[in-house]
Amino acid sequence: MSISTALLEVAEVIVHSLRGDLLVLTAVISDAERVGSLIRRAHTLICDEASYPTLRALVRQARPDLIRTPHLVCAAPHIGEAAMAELRRELGQIP
Repeated sequence: MSISTALLEVAEVIVHSLRGDLLVLTAVISDAERVGSLIRRAHTLICDEASYPTLRALVRQARPDLIRTPHLVCAAPHIGEAAMAELRRELGQIP
């Protein structure tokens, strides 16, 4: 789950290339109905840092209705701090 549909598409391709036998379902965190469905069905939920607090709260809220609570994984940013610093230097935002 992510706020970015592009990131979801990339993640889906990567997971399928590594483990073709997995069922990968994606949802934008703002789609409450789809996110709720995934919380009830998933074994593992992977999200970005921006979506983590919202997803964690939704999982906690749904916990009484779940047979098992899904494992929640917060993925590190796909652009590291070093890359961001270099980009800022290139754009002239940092002297």
